[in-house]
Amino acid sequence: MASSPRTPLLRPRAYFESNGFHLRPALRAFAVAAVALVLAVVATAAILVSRIDDAPAFATLLPPLLLTVLLGVVSWVITVLLITVVADALLGDRSRVGPALTVATWATAPGALTSVLGFALAAGTLGAAGGTSVAALRTTLSGASLGSVGIGFVVAGWQTYVYAHGFAAVYDTDTLATGALGFLAAYGGWLLGLI
Repeated sequence: MASSPRTPLLRPRAYFESNGFHLRPALRAFAVAAVALVLAVVATAAILVSRIDDAPAFATLLPPLLLTVLLGVVSWVITVLLITVVADALLGDRSRVGPALTVATWATAPGALTSVLGFALAAGTLGAAGGTSVAALRTTLSGASLGSVGIGFVVAGWQTYVYAHGFAAVYDTDTLATGALGFLAAYGGWLLGLI
C-alpha cells in the first residue's frame, strides 16, 4: 500500500482524502513561508547596504522592511479568508468552512516561493552592482524582471492546482468548478502583485 503524501503541494486530493483537513499542518507551512519571506527581505537589505555606496544604514532600513513583510503576511491572511468565503459561497455550505480554510492556507504557501526567488534575483542584481549608487540601482530594479514574472506565473499555476484538487476534495466535486475558482484566486493574486 502506498503511503499518503506528507503535504498537499504535489498531490492535494490524495493528501486530503488520506489525512483529512487539519489546519495545524497548514498553519505550520504558512509560518515557514512567512519566515522565508522575512529572511529573504533581510538578506536582500543586508546585501544592499554592503554593495551600494550611498545606501542608508541597515538599522534605518529594518523597520520599513519588517513593516513590508508584516503587510505581506496580513495580505496573505486576508486572501486566505476571502478565498475561503468565496469558495464556501460558490461551492458548498457553511459546514465546510474549516476544510476550505485549510485548503486555501496550503494553496497560498507556494506564494512564498515567488517572494523568495524574486528577492534572490534582486540580490543577484545587487551583488553584481558593487559600488553603484542608489539612483543607478533604482533604474536597474525599477521594473519587474522577466525572471520574476515567469516565476510568479509558474507558482500561480501550482497554486491553481492545489486549489482545484483541494477544493474538489472538500466539496466532493470535479475539478472544473474548483479549478476555475483556483485560477481566479491564484492568477488574480499574481496580476495584483505585478501592479
